[in-house]
Amino acid sequence: MRVVISLLVIGVASPAFALSQPDGTQIPAHPSQHNLWDLFSGLGEPIDPVGDAADVPETYTPSCQLNFTLLSRGGAGFMNAFGWYNVVDGGPPALSDLHVLLDCNAQPPTSVPLAIQSSGEFGGGQIGFFLITPQGQSSTCASTSNVGDVYYSQKEYNPDNGLQGGQSYIHLLTYDSKLAPATFYFAWEDLFNGGDNEFTDFVAKVDGIRCAGSGGACNTGKQGICALGTYQCVDGALTCVQQFQPQPESCDGIDTDCDGAADNDAGCPSGQYCVSGQCQPPCGSGELGGACPSGETCDNGHCVDTACQGVTCPSGQTCRAGQCLDPCGGVVCPLGQSCAFGRCVDPCSVVSCGQGEVCQDGLCRDSCQCAGCDASLACAADGRCVPQACVSTACNQGTSCAPDGGCVDDCLGAVCPTGQTCSAGVCRAIPDAGQGSGSSGTSGSTGSGGTSGSSGHASGSSGTSGTVTFPDGGHGSSTGTKSSGCGCDAVDGGFALLALFAVALRRRRSSAIDQPDAKDP
Repeated sequence: MRVVISLLVIGVASPAFALSQPDGTQIPAHPSQHNLWDLFSGLGEPIDPVGDAADVPETYTPSCQLNFTLLSRGGAGFMNAFGWYNVVDGGPPALSDLHVLLDCNAQPPTSVPLAIQSSGEFGGGQIGFFLITPQGQSSTCASTSNVGDVYYSQKEYNPDNGLQGGQSYIHLLTYDSKLAPATFYFAWEDLFNGGDNEFTDFVAKVDGIRCAGSGGACNTGKQGICALGTYQCVDGALTCVQQFQPQPESCDGIDTDCDGAADNDAGCPSGQYCVSGQCQPPCGSGELGGACPSGETCDNGHCVDTACQGVTCPSGQTCRAGQCLDPCGGVVCPLGQSCAFGRCVDPCSVVSCGQGEVCQDGLCRDSCQCAGCDASLACAADGRCVPQACVSTACNQGTSCAPDGGCVDDCLGAVCPTGQTCSAGVCRAIPDAGQGSGSSGTSGSTGSGGTSGSSGHASGSSGTSGTVTFPDGGHGSSTGTKSSGCGCDAVDGGFALLALFAVALRRRRSSAIDQPDAKDP
């Protein structure tokens, strides 16, 4: 049987309240002309200008390649200028750090690309956005040399902050695109202490930015696989978005129907029972009954650790020597994998990254061709930072390149979950293994066939679809060549759906042969 699991993202509803100015005016206004409703409709964006309006986030994480597009100047009399700045502690950016991308002469639909990492102006952290207006100046063309007022995405720095009874007029509405990832719309109101509240004085789209913290693994607070989430921008706010809907139970030791109990109603072949995530024949007397291994006792037709007879453990735990324990306790997974629910999985096995990104620890990050590497490392062709000696090294499947340029068995130092042993870089079930023993040791087998990419990180061939098919057998293997992109191979046994959550549950193994990641932008 093949298990097909669709990767589903459950949306989060828009805010239940609209934003308003200090005088109680709901924003944005809806005039007959120059309004956000017509603008978003013309773009095909299913955005509600009122319900989806936000004044957050105030700062952003840039990718390597940004694109600034002017969409509207509305009916504004000012010729405003728009750009970005480096976020620093202690106050607003210096005038010299206001980098104008759309100047006062730009007209819709002017589009300006920015390779921010190589611009020489980027400080390596978060960025904010600004609008320069010429209010009060003799010239209507705003620039860093003709400044009336400057309004910032960090609204505490606005010149009219706190002047209206301790409150501030809102000058910027942000909209998270519903069509394009890592894309935001910025709609500005450009008059000091308020205006007509249409927020079309200057409207720009910026591609290649995301909320600070986006993409990280998170726990939704639900049970089983429904706990798996990732932080995403939703209506401008960082939100833990559920990644999987409940699935029918299978005998795998995992709560896939999200009811708080693993393997309940899980199907097994005729005459077998689901015990500790495995289908087993009954024990005891009778034609089909058999003896249990040493140290185990037949309990209601199932072989269990003698000390665990009659013990019922909470969901997510397993009984060993009479105690309910974390099934990942004491487990050290093969290189590049993490332990989740007693299984070693490749965190990148269900992640599909965009162009110019690579998967590391289950998250999509800018490739090192864009983000660069630490001084002691080199950028490999697959987009990951590696030791200098590994740039031209190709290792067999199940091995990875060490800092000295040699190929090291991925199983080195691995301690697999109970009933498994490490072979060819994968923790595999030991045939006829008992259920009550401790974690198994490593195996010296290194595997053969297939070559790795120069980084020695586990990921499969590039390109995936939104549906992942998992064949029966093994536990957390990653096959094929180690190549760029993050269209990673399917993980055996159906455990890949836990891969991202594993990052939040269990730190990756640490050893001298771990390969470093590319620098974060």
